[in-house]
Amino acid sequence: MLFSNLSQALRQSWPRWVALSLPKKQRQGAIRLAVILVTTAALLGLRQVGAFARLELAALDALFRSRPPEEPDPRVLLVAIDEASIQTLQRWPWSDGIFADLVAKIAAGRPAAIGLDKYFDIPTGEGCQPLPAANCPDRQRLQQAINQAANVVAVSFLAIRPQDSAVPFPADFTNAWDGFSNLPIDGGGVVRRALLAADYGSFGLTLANLYLQHRGLGPYILEGDRLRSGTVAVPRFTANFGAYHQEDDAGYQTLIFFRGAGHLSANCRRRCPAGQN
Repeated sequence: MLFSNLSQALRQSWPRWVALSLPKKQRQGAIRLAVILVTTAALLGLRQVGAFARLELAALDALFRSRPPEEPDPRVLLVAIDEASIQTLQRWPWSDGIFADLVAKIAAGRPAAIGLDKYFDIPTGEGCQPLPAANCPDRQRLQQAINQAANVVAVSFLAIRPQDSAVPFPADFTNAWDGFSNLPIDGGGVVRRALLAADYGSFGLTLANLYLQHRGLGPYILEGDRLRSGTVAVPRFTANFGAYHQEDDAGYQTLIFFRGAGHLSANCRRRCPAGQN
């Protein structure tokens, strides 16, 4: 009780002591410093609980949009399924035979890897039926093109959230690599992060590892808590990374380094994630 009364008396007398013991200019400086410290502590506390998350993420988006466009990476060739090509063929979805021709033409250039960012869980073409499709010439041509290339990555989709519907990897693509296409989506439908690995590698990670293998370099593997290739480590996204607050960081995620608005608008017209325009 005595200690409590003494503590209360000190708190009440401290402002009076400061006023009497310090010159006027120093008192004003002390008051300004106290205001700054209290304000800073309040702002840091609010940021810690995620109060400014939306503003900070919006600022991040603005910075990416303001960056000058970069030249396309010469190691990557994007073959887009755009509105013009759909109108030229006058049909969608395209048959598996069309993709067989596409894979064969790309494979003739001897690339390090070929990525097919389209679901092929159901055979498509004249006479095709759901798997198994023994009497589907278009599907058989696609299987043959993939087998001959031997470096094709196709996509699946994982049912991570309760509302997700999984899209399985085509069981008849026996000589293709499987990479999932899931992307974490922030509030407002904006994609800022990539999910690189879960139970197995993502579409992008699998393509990157095939490229590294083609160059005689080591693949990205999980060492400890970091995805590494040699001395290069991919920064790992965590629940409170940057402006985020208690975000879902399951699997191995990383922030996407967008190459610039001009580059994105030229190459991702149909399938750019929200927020890249």
